[in-house]
Amino acid sequence: MVAVSLNKKALKKEHFLWQLLNIEKDMKKMNDDLEGENENLQEVLKVQEECELEAIAKKKEQAGYLKDVMQCEKKIAKKKVELDKRNTNMDKSWI
Repeated sequence: MVAVSLNKKALKKEHFLWQLLNIEKDMKKMNDDLEGENENLQEVLKVQEECELEAIAKKKEQAGYLKDVMQCEKKIAKKKVELDKRNTNMDKSWI
């Protein structure tokens, strides 16, 4: 009876050690996977930052072009007013 009890305890102990070993292996695999995912995340964050910087630069470039367009539109409007005045003066001189 005592031998059977000791054998059961030894088997339980061996089973728990086996479970701990498997848990340790699983933890190592998960940590390795997590490390790989963190590396991927860092790469993606770097690409995202580069894209954001590029977007900021493109927005500044676009703002410059919009400013140029507005200046050209103002010049066109001014020239149109001048042309209308000339046409009005020419019409009056024909009368």
